[in-house]
Amino acid sequence: MRYINPAAAQLVYGISAVVLTPIYLFVFNKTEAKMQWQGAVFAGLAYVVAAIASFAYSYALTTRPVSEAVLWTAPYPMLTCLLAMVFFGESMTAMKLVGLAFVLIGVVIVSQ
Repeated sequence: MRYINPAAAQLVYGISAVVLTPIYLFVFNKTEAKMQWQGAVFAGLAYVVAAIASFAYSYALTTRPVSEAVLWTAPYPMLTCLLAMVFFGESMTAMKLVGLAFVLIGVVIVSQ
C-alpha cells in the first residue's frame, strides 16, 4: 500500500462507518434500533476486533507481497464456523466440513 499508510486507512474506515451508518438507518427506516446492553457490548467488541484485523491486514500489505498477505484472510470462513458453534450453538454439518476443507486446500495450493 504505497498510496496510504495503515493508520490513515483505518481512520478513513472509521470515519466512513460513522458517516454511512446513520444514512443506512435513515434510508432503510431503522430508526427504532433496539438493543440490549449485551448486544451493544458484543457489537463494540466486534468493531474492535474488526479494526485490529483490518489494521493488521493493511500493515501486512505494506510488508509482504499481496499474494502472501491475502492468504491471511482465507481462513475467515473457518473461524466464523468455529465461533458460530461456540457462541450460537450451530452444528457442523458434512457440507460445512467439505467447504472448510476446500478453503484449507486452496490456501495450501496458493501458498506454494
